[in-house]
Amino acid sequence: MSYVPQVAVEILCQEVVPILKRLVTESAKSHGDIGAVEVQVGKALKQIVPLLVSSGLEACSEQSGEALSCPGCGLRLTIWQKRTRAVMTAHGEGSLPVRRMRCKGCRKDHYPLQVQNGLENTHFTIGARKLIAEEASYSPYARAAERLEQVGISVSSSEVDRIVAEVSQWRKLDEDVVRTYLCQQSKDLPLPLHDWNLWQMCPEDIPCVISVDGAKVRSDQLGPKGLEWFEVRAGIITLDGHEEHKVCMGGFMEPDVVFETLKAQWRQSPHRERQLVFVADGALWIWDRVSFNFPDAIQVLDIYHAAQHVGSAARACWGPHSDTAIHWVSNAMPLLLREEGVALVIKDLLKVMRSEAMRSEVLDIEELHKEFRYLWRNRHRMNYSKLRDQKLPIGSGIMESTIKQLSTQRLRMPGMMWTRRGADQVLRLKAAVLSKSLGLTIDRQRTICKNRTDKFRTKKLDIRQAV
Repeated sequence: MSYVPQVAVEILCQEVVPILKRLVTESAKSHGDIGAVEVQVGKALKQIVPLLVSSGLEACSEQSGEALSCPGCGLRLTIWQKRTRAVMTAHGEGSLPVRRMRCKGCRKDHYPLQVQNGLENTHFTIGARKLIAEEASYSPYARAAERLEQVGISVSSSEVDRIVAEVSQWRKLDEDVVRTYLCQQSKDLPLPLHDWNLWQMCPEDIPCVISVDGAKVRSDQLGPKGLEWFEVRAGIITLDGHEEHKVCMGGFMEPDVVFETLKAQWRQSPHRERQLVFVADGALWIWDRVSFNFPDAIQVLDIYHAAQHVGSAARACWGPHSDTAIHWVSNAMPLLLREEGVALVIKDLLKVMRSEAMRSEVLDIEELHKEFRYLWRNRHRMNYSKLRDQKLPIGSGIMESTIKQLSTQRLRMPGMMWTRRGADQVLRLKAAVLSKSLGLTIDRQRTICKNRTDKFRTKKLDIRQAV
């Protein structure tokens, strides 16, 4: 057990007790006003938290004074200077005693404690950076800074921007390593991007659903018609009917990268024996890649998109205000759910296009051809009656909800404009937060920082020291 100096505990108690006494005394004067008590508690916490943080940091620093060696020449490092620096932790600011260590051989200074905790170029701990990145994934940077200030983390909007870029880069590196490795190797890589244990309590007969979608984000670049828009993409792996158990990924990515990342994540899953269903809208960039990356998946066109295209075909054929078009639009979903429903729709549309008399009355023949090609191209993905009997999903509501949380709610707030890099950073963070997996990336970063201190413990044979 680590030794805790009794003197440090006594000093901490001496500093905290007066604050607690003041809290109780002032609360007793409230005359039953709980609001006044809450104000006093807030004041007490603002005074106590820095004391607790500083006390913990001091004890941590005192117990880190093991014998260390210079990574260059192997000589024993000596303490050259001691100073105190302000550090922002996940629970507020505190003072960290820092040792400046020097090698008498190569005359170089080293700061092992900062290296171990990733504090070489920042005063924010890794835990504080995690909280800042999580808050920034939901709110604009200035608003995130204000909310963090309320919990004792003082950070500017420019610092939030820098931390978002840093943490999202950690996540991107993890995703790239897993994607590149699993797409080239047959064996698994022990670098999980998600905690799949959350799925264990779900019945094994519940199918897995994979979906991909895209959304438009406003750019900061001017084009011929004003500000340009660019497309971001997202994907999910989830259990049907259990939106709380979903694996999200997103960013400004090429279509192949989206599918390779999803494929790599699915290969890491221990639930690959479950039935797999791929549900999406009719975008060609999606279905052109499904068979190659997920050959065992049942392909399903989202029934809501299918019904919209049936309605569009009817309006193009008979006009938006005709009784026939209105009937098709209002009954598109029940029609598709009938046995051989899509075949009946295609048959009726084909009859119109082949009949000279009926064709001459078509309102928009080009639109009708476009919608017919859409339905014909996806006809094998529209067996809704059979899918419903098998209790398989026929809608992509979870994907629509996810893309809305990722893009619309975060990237398309009033007046927002984004660079492609900035949008990619926020999307990666938001996807990791929605997947409840950002902690895995943070833990790996902590491990990386700890491993960097191994160079100070590597003992080399040094002739001068031996003599």
